[in-house]
Amino acid sequence: MTSVQQLSTELSNLISESKRRNPDIRHSSEFISPFLLACQSRNAKYSAIAVQCLNKLIVSRSLPVTKLDLVLDAFVEATHLAVEIQLKVLQSLPFFFQSYSIFINDEILSKLLLVCSMLQGSNKMATVVNTASATFLQLISLAFEKVNDEDKSIKDEEKIHQVPIDNNDSVLTAPCAYDAQRIFLDLCTLIEHHKPSFLRSNYITEDFGFELLESVIRQNKLLFLTHVELGFLLRTRVAPILLRFLTSSKDFTIMVRISRLIYLLISECFPILKIECEVILSLLTHILLKEAASPYWKKVLALEVYGKIFKDFKLVKSVFEEYDNNQEELRKQVINDYFEACLLIVNEHKGLLNTGEIIQPPPLANAQPQSPLAGQSQPPGSSSSAIDSTYGLSVQKASIKVPFIDSLDKQDPPSASETYILYLIFTSFTLFCEGICSYSLELSSNVDPEQSILFLSSSSFGDNVQMKANFEVVRNMVGKNFAVLKQLYEIHLYSTLDNELFQKLIRSLQKLCHATAILDVVKIRDEILMLISKSALNLTGKSGFQHKNLLSFSETIVGTISSTINHAASSLGGTSQLFYTRNVNSRNIVCFRVLASLGVSLGSVLKDKWKVIIITLQWLDYYLNGSSDFSKDLPAAPTQLTPQDMISIEHSKKKLVESINTQSASTFYEIVKAVVDLSLDLSERPGSSSQGIAPILEGILRPCSYNKTYYVDEMTVLAKINPQKFLIISDKNWQFVNEFYINLVINRKLPNDFRLLVSKGFDAMCSECAISGLQKETQDSRRLETEGKVLNALNSFSKSLTKLPASTELSVVNCETEIHLQTLGTLRDLVDRFGTGFVKYWDVVFMVLNTPFDIIMGDRESAELYHEAMLKENIMLVLSTCFETMKLILDEFLHSLPQSQIKVAIDCLFNFVCQSFDQNISFNAISYFWLISDYSKEKTASPTSATVKLLESQVRNEDDLVLAVSQGDGFEDGQQLFESLWVYLLLKLAVVSHDERTQVRNGSIQTFFSIVDSHGFQLPSWNLVYELVLEPVIISVDINALSSTPESSQKDAIESMGLVMNGLSKLYLTFFMDFSKTSLRLEKFWNGLISHFTSLLKLNWVDLDYKIFKSFNDVTAGFVSPDRTGLLIVPPESISQEFYTFWANVTISYNLTNGNLYQESLTALMESMPALLKIAESIMDLVKFERVLWMLNSCVRYPILPELQKDEERCTELQRSVIKNLKSMTFQDWRYRSLFVQQLNMIVILPFSTRNKIKKKLGDRLMGKDQIPSFVAVSYEAIELLKIQMEDTSDFVELLNDKCILKVYRALLEPAQLKALGSKKGRKALWMESIDTLSLLTQKVVALLDDSNPDNEKISESIKEQVWPLVLETLSSCLSYKEDNEEYESYDITKYEEIKGVFLPVLHQKSVSENLLEELISRIWSTSFLYAIDDFDSMILSESKSPHEVSSKLAQFDFNSTYGSTMSLTRLPRNRIATACLRDLIVTCCPPDDTKSTALLAEKTLPYFVSRTALVLRKFILDQSLLNREPLPKVQQLELVTVLGGLVEVLATRNESTRTELLVLYPLLVKCAVIGHKVAGAQPLLGQILTQFHNKQ
Repeated sequence: MTSVQQLSTELSNLISESKRRNPDIRHSSEFISPFLLACQSRNAKYSAIAVQCLNKLIVSRSLPVTKLDLVLDAFVEATHLAVEIQLKVLQSLPFFFQSYSIFINDEILSKLLLVCSMLQGSNKMATVVNTASATFLQLISLAFEKVNDEDKSIKDEEKIHQVPIDNNDSVLTAPCAYDAQRIFLDLCTLIEHHKPSFLRSNYITEDFGFELLESVIRQNKLLFLTHVELGFLLRTRVAPILLRFLTSSKDFTIMVRISRLIYLLISECFPILKIECEVILSLLTHILLKEAASPYWKKVLALEVYGKIFKDFKLVKSVFEEYDNNQEELRKQVINDYFEACLLIVNEHKGLLNTGEIIQPPPLANAQPQSPLAGQSQPPGSSSSAIDSTYGLSVQKASIKVPFIDSLDKQDPPSASETYILYLIFTSFTLFCEGICSYSLELSSNVDPEQSILFLSSSSFGDNVQMKANFEVVRNMVGKNFAVLKQLYEIHLYSTLDNELFQKLIRSLQKLCHATAILDVVKIRDEILMLISKSALNLTGKSGFQHKNLLSFSETIVGTISSTINHAASSLGGTSQLFYTRNVNSRNIVCFRVLASLGVSLGSVLKDKWKVIIITLQWLDYYLNGSSDFSKDLPAAPTQLTPQDMISIEHSKKKLVESINTQSASTFYEIVKAVVDLSLDLSERPGSSSQGIAPILEGILRPCSYNKTYYVDEMTVLAKINPQKFLIISDKNWQFVNEFYINLVINRKLPNDFRLLVSKGFDAMCSECAISGLQKETQDSRRLETEGKVLNALNSFSKSLTKLPASTELSVVNCETEIHLQTLGTLRDLVDRFGTGFVKYWDVVFMVLNTPFDIIMGDRESAELYHEAMLKENIMLVLSTCFETMKLILDEFLHSLPQSQIKVAIDCLFNFVCQSFDQNISFNAISYFWLISDYSKEKTASPTSATVKLLESQVRNEDDLVLAVSQGDGFEDGQQLFESLWVYLLLKLAVVSHDERTQVRNGSIQTFFSIVDSHGFQLPSWNLVYELVLEPVIISVDINALSSTPESSQKDAIESMGLVMNGLSKLYLTFFMDFSKTSLRLEKFWNGLISHFTSLLKLNWVDLDYKIFKSFNDVTAGFVSPDRTGLLIVPPESISQEFYTFWANVTISYNLTNGNLYQESLTALMESMPALLKIAESIMDLVKFERVLWMLNSCVRYPILPELQKDEERCTELQRSVIKNLKSMTFQDWRYRSLFVQQLNMIVILPFSTRNKIKKKLGDRLMGKDQIPSFVAVSYEAIELLKIQMEDTSDFVELLNDKCILKVYRALLEPAQLKALGSKKGRKALWMESIDTLSLLTQKVVALLDDSNPDNEKISESIKEQVWPLVLETLSSCLSYKEDNEEYESYDITKYEEIKGVFLPVLHQKSVSENLLEELISRIWSTSFLYAIDDFDSMILSESKSPHEVSSKLAQFDFNSTYGSTMSLTRLPRNRIATACLRDLIVTCCPPDDTKSTALLAEKTLPYFVSRTALVLRKFILDQSLLNREPLPKVQQLELVTVLGGLVEVLATRNESTRTELLVLYPLLVKCAVIGHKVAGAQPLLGQILTQFHNKQ
């Protein structure tokens, strides 16, 4: 249906409806008139039709424009009708405006807005009012949009309306602009509650008025900037309104609107409101001051306005430029005043910030507020250094989800932390600094986009006046505000901040420093660098806000240290060394990293301020690595740093060093000069000087006196950074660095160690320069320059020492000799590496070589002089010269030596090794065996079966071998000679492995196995090597000789034997694993290795045992895959048996003297077990497996704890290895599983009965020390493994019949019944873990024992009879307790219900005895007491043999001759579980069905419930008679109401046969009926009970 048809239909309906009552409508002549008349009739039915039709006409733009005014009149009339009509009118208005926009102005616009205003009245429904408000806002927006459209096409002659502007002037405006001006003016008038001139509304709320203003300005900001008349209204009407409300309003909702409008005006209309913004901003700042006495929320709103301003740095710059930096007139210092106000607030709240004097460590994540209760002690184990989370500033605590300024729907201020205001201040000044940095970088980029950072000055901008002006403004912004900003930064740096805020703070400070460097504000840049350095280094002072003398322990210590250092600084007179604390934390490291980052980015402009960074690096090195000059009484190393901190430190250092490479040579000179100046400052400082004992003394940054060698090391590091660029090319730098080294090394006043360090640094510099400049690919000219500078430097360095006068001090001579040797060593290395490329300066080489002769002196004249150090040194030099010659021969001419001389060379080397004058020569000689081995390898081809057979036929023993290698050139086949020489070389090297000198011996062992490892596949005959070398020399062990080894030498001997075992292990795994080779006697070889291990074990040296087991582990691991799940190589069973026999026959004893190492050795033994089991899999049987478990058990129950270890939370290494082995086991045969589970059972009970036995057995052998393990952690692991076994096993029937499950029950019940706590850190109590497993086990067992389960018949009756009591004990363990703990009680209730739900339904099973059932009910009954029973009840219970007897005695009680008690009841712990048991007695007596199980249980439970009820009633009757009107205790009332309610339930469900059992309570109930009204809820219950009793009689 078309719109015309719809309108026609609606019109027909309207005429039809109105033909009687309103004939005018019917006879109206125009099409639209009926609708207008219908609205004027105020008839709801007519108007509804009319408004609907008018809406359609509006949408289709079918209204005659001449009738627009009448349509609005009709809408006005319709506003008095039903809500639906009102909403329809509101729906039509925006379409009306948009459809006829060109005609909507002046009075029509006013009337249009009137319709909305009328529907906002207080008599309208909320829905209508809200819709009208939204429509009103929309219409006003449309009116202002018309102005935008009008401005695009308006001509000056069309501007006919005169409106006022500034200076009593006026301006002509166009019609739409005139309407907008009048609307905006009237909105301001309405807010002030005055009568408007254009709008016909007489009232709008202030809140809505400000909302309208905000919306209009926000949507039409360009209009207000371009239309002078609108800007005039902002200045003359809006700004005064805002100031008035800002000053006087106490309404939060209005102030939110005011704040939003203020920010909007400042951010969008600042150019036309400069004076007004100055006043507003000043007023906002005043609100923050204490004298303003503004409410907290008002200060927050002011700060939030500033916060939004500081997010827009261009706006901040405009504000600063207009006010703070105004050069033409005196204006308010808006920005500075704001920061000053913020500083006042921060100073007032230092307590909240927990401000101290040093950088504080990060707050602990789990720190809890300290209790305000006086006298409350600190929890055990808590740290006194933890920062109280109630203080300090953190994002989580301080920030809020919705800022106050955005809380538009709140009547009251939202809740916020007391620190929220501090958080806003923090955010504002960090945003300010970040904005300065960003703008500075932008300026730099605009000057030179090609450079990432350009450091600016006034001359950087050329003729660009604007950029230069901007540069000066930002510089002034920093300069004028830095003083207060510095104070803010200092306060926050030394306050408690969370990680996020601290990172933001330090990064913003870094950015500010960066900006000052770009802006060339050198003084402020240097102050920031000093502030960061001080923050990184200063570790003494108050750590937090001190109030009422409440100092933490750590703060007291820090204060003491601080005072000590200050005292030392002022009056250092003694010789003792006072150390500065080293307890640096991660926040100090962050400051250091920032400083290092600034060094990277600002390095080229720092100049002498490089000293700040270098001193900081030196102190940090002291903090981390300690003193280079002292070792005694050194403060403890930092304890608050994480591995990540250490990584970040190294990363920052690396970045800083790498950045130096990008600097110029002049910058490098500044850095080096700083290092040199600081080094000379320290080296020339007298020992008694107090300078440098703390980083900051008298406000000056001092280099560290404890770390004087640092600058020498640092110079070495610097010299390695592109030495060609910074040293070789730059003569100035080269000369400066060389003079530095020489001046230090010739200064005999310096310690000898320090001079040696200088020499090493110099040598390292020369080496680096040579490496970088003497490569073959280097240009010839550069190589020549490098050669000359390096060699002349070495010569000058050596000559400077020789020119010194002769010293009479032996230590000085030794020191300078060692320096010479270092220099000569450097020269040797350079000649060795680059000698072929030396061109011009060989003369310098020889000059350096001649320098040692200036200091060689002395001669051996008698045996007494033989022991003089200098003479011995000369002998060593002679040997050294001789050996150097030998090396030259071997290095250069070995290949040209006759074959006959090879054995001579081997024998000569053997002699060098055996000489005892110079051990280093022995070492070097051993290494040359390798060279000859390589040569022999080159001379021989890979062995074949023929060559092997030939060699083995000619060489059968050592004599044959010596004869063979002595023939020399007599061999026709040179290969055969070298094969024999190779075996001979290995024999001689093996003989050295028995040398008395440990290091020589070890060197020969290592070289021997290295040769074998590298060339083993080419050795001529392994059988020959084994028979002549391995078995007689290496593998054979003289136990008697070793047993007599002095204890002082055992350690060295063990080290050597360890090297042998490691070498043999690798050798065997590499060359003796191919069991298919029949030519090798592999079984003999392997038996020899195991025999070697077995023989060494006989020594009973704990240290050696460890190495044996490690080697054994390595060997076994070679047979299995990396994940140890399968065999890679299958050995013969004889070898498998040897492996198993060795492992299983290891004797495990209790070593009380060296327990730690012994346990480590056992751990190593245990680590080999998984591989061993794979190797021995083919020979494994139950007996062997039981032996394996016995070994595991012996280890896991090892009764001595390693020193400084506890095993409550974590297993010892030995225990862990056993558990790991147990976890790796899998089973197919239930018999193995049964043995395995029983082993776990024994581990579970280790902390309890087993530990007590161990403790009793060891007795006084522990010498009073608590060395016995708790076995708690390993018990946890065993329970977990048990749980897995119980969940996964499919052999449950077999394990039950095997009594394995019974043993599991007994093992787990031990911790469950003892309520053993076990771990105290984040884990369930041990007893809870046990009950968890018991619950799982019970579910499986009960399901299996159910008569309906077919597997039930497979279980023997004796097993069933033994299982049910254990299930009962499991349930009972949930009812017992050792401490009243709500968490434990909840857990017990849960498990009690869980196990009870499984247990109770099967109590009718024939295997469940009546005694067991009776015992179950009795335990529930015993647990159901809520308070302690009195003496009389105790007597009755003790004298009665059954619950029925108890009930009878209580029913016959003589109340007339006995009185109750007024004593307070002793409430028993765990009332919830007691109540649950009481309810269980009731519920059990009321079976929900007639199943055999529930009926039997009800029959057995009823006497217990009756006796329990009798006890309650008797107690109530007696006590109430004495209490009179005083109420009973609540617990007694609860108990009474519970049992009475239970009686009602029992009577309702029980049949007549139980009447006798319940009737015994009747006398007591009758007495209770008299006084029952005194307990709430009791009387109705008593009435029901007695009624039921009477009904049944």
